[in-house]
Amino acid sequence: MSSLPIAVPQLEIGSIAGTGTTTSTANGVITLTAGENNSSTNYSGTMQNGSAASLSFVKKGSGTLTLGGTNTFTGLTT
Repeated sequence: MSSLPIAVPQLEIGSIAGTGTTTSTANGVITLTAGENNSSTNYSGTMQNGSAASLSFVKKGSGTLTLGGTNTFTGLTT
């Protein structure tokens, strides 16, 4: 993944993996949910607020997700 621009308040994706930048192009409080396809992945990219007041990250599913990048987002991680 090279980049994932988030332009909606809530985005649900099956998984997140690889490198790149995940950032919001929308204003307000943004939530990214990943993992619903139950796969195990590694993401060593950067997650950042971008235009959002805050970006929150929610991990769902039974797979394992390892975050290894420089993350500067200010929302919750669950």
